[in-house]
Amino acid sequence: MTEAFHRRFPDLPQVACFDAAFHHDLPRVARLLPIPRRYEALGVRRYGFHGLSYAFLMGELARLTGTEAAQGRIILAHLGNGASLAAVRQGKSIDSRSPERVLIGMPAVGVKLMWASNDQGVAPDVVMACCGDVPTLETLAAVSILREHLPELKIRVVNVVDLMKLEPQTEHPHGLSDMDFDELFTKDKPVIFAFHAYPWLIHRLTYRRTNHDNIHVRGYKEEGTITTPFDMTVLNDLDRFHLVMDVIDRVPRTGEKGIYLKQQLKDKLIEHKQYIDKNGEDLPEIRNWKWSSPK
Repeated sequence: MTEAFHRRFPDLPQVACFDAAFHHDLPRVARLLPIPRRYEALGVRRYGFHGLSYAFLMGELARLTGTEAAQGRIILAHLGNGASLAAVRQGKSIDSRSPERVLIGMPAVGVKLMWASNDQGVAPDVVMACCGDVPTLETLAAVSILREHLPELKIRVVNVVDLMKLEPQTEHPHGLSDMDFDELFTKDKPVIFAFHAYPWLIHRLTYRRTNHDNIHVRGYKEEGTITTPFDMTVLNDLDRFHLVMDVIDRVPRTGEKGIYLKQQLKDKLIEHKQYIDKNGEDLPEIRNWKWSSPK
């Protein structure tokens, strides 16, 4: 891709960020365990996770407390959208722990209701589920649109951090019981699930659940190009506008108001496309969006 990009834009600088680079100088014992010794000659070695996050934290530590503190012995933790630990000495990573080993010691919440819900005390009309930072942002933006234009709609927002929660308890120790799953995702309401990877994974994890046929997943469908961040979600139908249209299509009670809102969103997608083609960046209302509680 870098070569193709260079041929197309030969004068444009390219910058590559490698997440594992922070762990490049691991001591030999840390970079080889638990890899079989015979693989060392082939160049196989262990790195670590979330290196860009740790590099940022080390920079902030030096800025806030001074260089001397940043040169000491430090344990760094990356929690959220994956989890890992890194041991740092004199500014360099000397060991790391993988997400799986860190999550073993974390509270097993894994899935929770979000404050953006408005179905308190009543059955929801739709469940908006999300997993991943960008899908969660787009889901919240979609909910804000729905609550503004269709305030009578009861929406339950469920954030999934541990995907294994979607499996039954009989299949994975983290799995929710059928009763707990049905309480969260209901037995018969549409579930719009925004996911940061391939949609089929969610379907495989939930195929035994009561409401599986009503789970509709938006995720990565191998659509992408050199474009803006928000346009990548649009190309994969994972953006806030498509999520709202999914709700309108699957909740009959949206009625005429839903039909008009759907047309507004289609027009907004056209406006988005025209704007990025002209300006090379997302609409200001997309770039600067923040949650605000609907009145």
